[in-house]
Amino acid sequence: MDNSIPNVFMQRALALMTLFTMLSCPGAPSEGADKVWKKGALHTHTLWSDGRSLPEVAVKTYQNLGYDFVTITDHNIFPSAQDVWLPVTGEEGAWPCSFSRREYQRSLALLPGKIQTKQLGLRTFVRLKPLSELRRDLEIPGRFLVIGGEEVTVMCQPSPKGGLCEYHMNTFHLEETLPALGGSSPSEVLRRNYECYQDAAKRAKEPSFLMLNHPFWRRWDVDARALIDNAQFRFFEICNNGSTEKIPDERDQPEAYYDFILAHRCAAGKELLYAVASDDAHFYDPKRIDKATGCDHGWVMVKCPGAFTAKHLAEAFLRGDFYSSCGVSLESVNFDSKNRTLHVKVQAEPGVKYQVRFLTTKRDFDRSMVEKDFAHRQARHFRRLPVIPKSIGQTVLTVNATEASYSMTPEDLYVRAIIVSDRPARLNVDCYPKTERAWTQPYR
Repeated sequence: MDNSIPNVFMQRALALMTLFTMLSCPGAPSEGADKVWKKGALHTHTLWSDGRSLPEVAVKTYQNLGYDFVTITDHNIFPSAQDVWLPVTGEEGAWPCSFSRREYQRSLALLPGKIQTKQLGLRTFVRLKPLSELRRDLEIPGRFLVIGGEEVTVMCQPSPKGGLCEYHMNTFHLEETLPALGGSSPSEVLRRNYECYQDAAKRAKEPSFLMLNHPFWRRWDVDARALIDNAQFRFFEICNNGSTEKIPDERDQPEAYYDFILAHRCAAGKELLYAVASDDAHFYDPKRIDKATGCDHGWVMVKCPGAFTAKHLAEAFLRGDFYSSCGVSLESVNFDSKNRTLHVKVQAEPGVKYQVRFLTTKRDFDRSMVEKDFAHRQARHFRRLPVIPKSIGQTVLTVNATEASYSMTPEDLYVRAIIVSDRPARLNVDCYPKTERAWTQPYR
């Protein structure tokens, strides 16, 4: 293991060197169109909102990192406008940041002849490309897709003592800008925004979904009970490389939060909740791409045989035919509904050890809702959250191998698996795993 760690980072460095020399050339994901598992990014930002790069640079970056699809999810805007121009400035400046001259020069070098510019007096302006042109210029039919989306961003203050709350929700394959609707509680905010999304989804011609982003950021703003109440939300981010806020507790907080929701939903006969890993990418330049809110730190692998289209991707997500990862690849994930058995096989890498953990919650779990005030470590804010009982999210089987199975008992409400490697994770931030792992979806 000790000898493998330097090799891993050397491979990572070589891959990034290859990326930045390839960006000016036509690229395509590895393995071709017959690959069943499709690697995708569900959470990315560009200069349409607070990203630091042009949308074509963001898309090309993921294309050359070997992704099969990327979703553009800028804050409170779907990129459809045709005549938006940004001035090139000396420096990025304060958030949400300007288009710096350094990034402008880098973009010209990476995508020669692809950046549309104009000169007005002494100022240079660059045109922001809408999604339709990103698809025209960068999609490879059957091999690489650019998906439309938006990050609906809501800021409101449900209670004076609790301070400002933020709620973030991504759309997938929904091509319009949704309004950001506030509310008097997390449950009300989620309900109102889902109803707004649902109205838009009815107008769309193809399937889509709405995902709750990083509920642990900034101050654990989304109480887990809001996702129990709003079971129409089928997706949330269990791993986001921009979630850097931790409330002191003895448990693995994102995992316990997830099992708390699953237990109560299953006990009430409600929909399952699927777990997503995402980048929340803002940085695409060599100095910051490997840091928090950079690229290739969290992704989904979608089982999408046959035609590779946004429609079929959305349908696979809605079936739960995907797993999430921050470094571990799986060869197969199968649930035998007749025998109630979940089987997982790892796509093992040399020198890396793996552990498969199966988690469930028993039908007689502690349903108490004891509350506790958790203080924010830097601001004068607190969150009153439920204390998650130890009977929720039990590890019922641990296997130190690359292949394992677990058969549910009549007492199990659901089963899911976490596959953990002993290779250090690429980031060291709160709410991000310490070693690389993958998450299957829950089954029942």
